[in-house]
Amino acid sequence: MRHERLSNPADLIGLFAAAVRDPDPIMFFEAKSLYPVKGEVPDGEIVGELGKGQGGV
Repeated sequence: MRHERLSNPADLIGLFAAAVRDPDPIMFFEAKSLYPVKGEVPDGEIVGELGKGQGGV
């Protein structure tokens, strides 16, 4: 099982899209301290690479 930690809005979108496509279970952990974090999210489809996000394991 993999787990991913998110650090910005673009990570959330990209890693969530990658998790939906991955056949293995994925767990996302969100820190409440990141809720107010704002960031740029590019237009179009964003698919991250699991294990490559900021803080991904």
